Amino acid sequence: MNENVYRNPFSYCYLGGMAPWQNFEIIVRLMSGVVRGNPEAFFSVATKEVEECWKILSSVASDELLGKVKVVSLSKKSEVQDFLSSQQFGFLIRDDHVINNVSSPIKLAEYLSCGVNVVTTNAIRSYSPVLGVAGHIIEFSSEADVILVGEFSYPGSDVSIGVFERHFSVKSAMNAIEVFLCELGARYG
Repeated sequence: MNENVYRNPFSYCYLGGMAPWQNFEIIVRLMSGVVRGNPEAFFSVATKEVEECWKILSSVASDELLGKVKVVSLSKKSEVQDFLSSQQFGFLIRDDHVINNVSSPIKLAEYLSCGVNVVTTNAIRSYSPVLGVAGHIIEFSSEADVILVGEFSYPGSDVSIGVFERHFSVKSAMNAIEVFLCELGARYG
């Protein structure tokens, strides 16, 4: 996390591509509801597919949201870190599908490592339960349900970073390997 970047209050972001499985249209509908409920909220998008992003925004976003959106294309890791470190909330919306149920999206770790709370669905079953207050699990049965999500609380970047440290960091991976090897040794040793 870049400690020198000011974290904007009521800031929501999306980092990623425009492929249909990433549900950017649903995210835009959610953000339209967020902006209607909180006029201070704004939305930043970082994508390599800037033109496609604006097409989706133009066709799906509310007029209120269109006035509060910024789209950028980032190349360097430091640009991504600076972008995320200025945000409070990041969207990771996935359909409840077997592939998503067992996935471990890099985007989740990127958000958390920069102190961003994750707005997600419970489709990522391995990680949605461990998010705690660093995540906001939303549910909807169809796009028609995506109207107003409500207020999200931001407990601070240290909460998200703590989840990252416990589940995604090199140290946590090394600890998991050590536990695995000990169990393996106890079983076959």
